[in-house]
Parts: sequence; structure tokens; C-alpha cells
Amino acid sequence: MSDNRKRILKHLGFSFLRIDVEVHYRIYRCPTCGRIHRNGIPFKAKGHNMTWLFQKDIMDALDRDCSTISNIANMKGTNKNIVRMLDRERLEAL
Repeated sequence: MSDNRKRILKHLGFSFLRIDVEVHYRIYRCPTCGRIHRNGIPFKAKGHNMTWLFQKDIMDALDRDCSTISNIANMKGTNKNIVRMLDRERLEAL
């Protein structure tokens, strides 16, 4: 059994504007163990529906700007809860 799936990822486009990228991947069932596996998306940020480049851009903005989470979310074209979650991850890593 195999199936094609798609996922929409937020990505950093030209002029540092957010774009949505549609990524197709394949899931399949292993004939020996019966587990379901999926092809990885190498540029996807772990735990988020965004690319690692978009995540890094938000993290850099949080590091260098003295702006609020809402302002960064508006500037990057994303939800403030996503920026808040990334800020929490960034602060825990420090």
C-alpha cells in the first residue's frame, strides 16, 4: 500500500516575503513489519509546517528586533501564536 500526500509549508520567498509551498510526499506500509512510513521532507522545520529557512528568519528577527511578537508576526505574514512558540523554543535553547 502506498499513497501520495501533500503538505503546505510556509517558506521565505523573494524580498523576504512569506510564500506557501506545496510539497508532495509518499507514505507506504512496510511489507515486513506492517508499519506506515513516510518519505521525509528535508527542508521542513521539525515540528512545524514551515521550512527551516522561514523558521530561521523568524528566530533571527526575534534575536535582533526589539519588536513585539505581534509586530514580527505581521511583518512575516504569519500567526502570532507561531512566533510565540518559536520564541519559547529559542529562549529554552539559551
